[in-house]
Amino acid sequence: PLAVSGETVLSPQAWAHVSDTVVEGDRIDERPEFHRLVALDTNFHTYPTVKIASQKNDKRSSFRLHPTHLPVARRFIPGAVFKQIENGTLQYVNEMRSISVIFIQVIGVDVSTDKGAVKAQSLMQAIQGGCYPHEGFVNKFLVDDKGLLFLCIFGQPPLVHTDD
Repeated sequence: PLAVSGETVLSPQAWAHVSDTVVEGDRIDERPEFHRLVALDTNFHTYPTVKIASQKNDKRSSFRLHPTHLPVARRFIPGAVFKQIENGTLQYVNEMRSISVIFIQVIGVDVSTDKGAVKAQSLMQAIQGGCYPHEGFVNKFLVDDKGLLFLCIFGQPPLVHTDD
């Protein structure tokens, strides 16, 4: 693989779109046409500039629901967001947030067997037990040919902290 855990490597096509606004990392000797991304260039991208640009280019007003449609739409709107709609504080929902995401991959558990299913359940409980005390949650649980994948998220509203 061109990248290890925690790294981002861009194809030549992707690099052509962002090369002027990012910081490039060490050269990839085995595939020099690919580029290791270190960070966004803070001369171009800071939290305030991205937030202002996103608000300025927000074209969603033409898609707003009429208040009479809210009871039907409620089934599809997360509870924390719906409370913001009811309280008239929706502007606080539309903001960029820093969140932390943890990917946990487990190899060697065959969930098609009774023993594997029990093991997967105990892993889920253990991971939830690690997330919940820190106000995080398991967002996704996937089973495929590569094993089990748990996606844990910290910093989602309404459980936001300054150090997420």
